[in-house]
Amino acid sequence: MTIVLEGEKHLALVREKQRNFMTGVLLHIDFQVVSMLDKLRTNVALEFKGEALAVKLFNGILVTEMNSIEVECLPQDLPERILVDLSALKEIGSALYVKDLALPENVEVHEDANAVVVVVRPPEVEEEEEAAAAVAVSLAEPEVIERGRKEEEDF
Repeated sequence: MTIVLEGEKHLALVREKQRNFMTGVLLHIDFQVVSMLDKLRTNVALEFKGEALAVKLFNGILVTEMNSIEVECLPQDLPERILVDLSALKEIGSALYVKDLALPENVEVHEDANAVVVVVRPPEVEEEEEAAAAVAVSLAEPEVIERGRKEEEDF
C-alpha cells in the first residue's frame, strides 16, 4: 500500500491494528515503511478451508496447532494469508504439516517442515464417561466419620 505523508509517497505495510475489545471498532493502525528491495520476515495467518472427512464421518475433533507461520520474502510477494485445505484429512489421526502447505513461489518458510499445523483426534468418549462417573460419585451422600469421644447428654 502507498501512504502519502507531507506530500511524499511511501510504500508501507500494516503492522498492527488496534480494536476496541468490546465493540470491535477500529481504534488505531500502525504502518511500517518498507523497501521493495529488502526481504522482510513476518507471520502470515493461516486460513482453514474445506471440510475434514474424518470429522464429518468419524466424529473426529479437529485440533489446530498453528494459526500463523513465519515467512520471509520481498514485500510484493507477501501473501495476505495462506490457505490450508482440510479435505485431505480423511482418517482419525491424519494431520497436515508445514511441508504440506501450498506457498507462493518466492516465499520462504521459517518453521520446522515437520511441525503439525492441524490434526484430527478421536472423539473423547472415554474421558467424558469417566468425568460423568466422577460427578455421580461426588453427588452421592457423604460418609459420616465420627471423631473424638461422645459426650453424654443430660435430659
